[in-house]
Amino acid sequence: MNEKTSDISIVATTDAHAEGFNRVLGILCREKKFLAATEPPPLEGTRAFIKTMLERKAPTFMVISGGEVVGWCDIQRGKGVHEHVGLLGMGLHPDFRHKGIGSRLLRHALQAAWGCGMTRVELIVREKNENAVAMYKKAGFQLEGVKRNSHRIEGKYENGCLMAVLHGEAAGG
Repeated sequence: MNEKTSDISIVATTDAHAEGFNRVLGILCREKKFLAATEPPPLEGTRAFIKTMLERKAPTFMVISGGEVVGWCDIQRGKGVHEHVGLLGMGLHPDFRHKGIGSRLLRHALQAAWGCGMTRVELIVREKNENAVAMYKKAGFQLEGVKRNSHRIEGKYENGCLMAVLHGEAAGG
């Protein structure tokens, strides 16, 4: 499942994306704005993550521009009684934000999640990340709860929003 528009491609993740994924993940982690992690895993950890995602047939996509990974979206499949549930993670390099790429990537990943049998996709997003919250709401995600003071970055607390979308509720799907 691949999508290309202008110089941006959304492609299924392969082992070959590990270094680029780790690089952009590091950039976003060190921003300390949006992700839970503040440092990326070692490259071998990224390779292991990709391997697990592919083995579990979980939706995972990379955003490519100029041959470089500039973003990603993955939906980790739950286990056991939660196998129908996916946990969404995504990020875009700062230079590629506010251009509609995240929304396209999210729609693409959700279609893949529904196609592989998931019926619920959930996430946690920082309450102050208003752009992401708005994007998720536009895609059909609903607020299910707030985790008070769930994030602490450089001594400052932020709330986390628990959001989810059910198959059939998603915009366009």
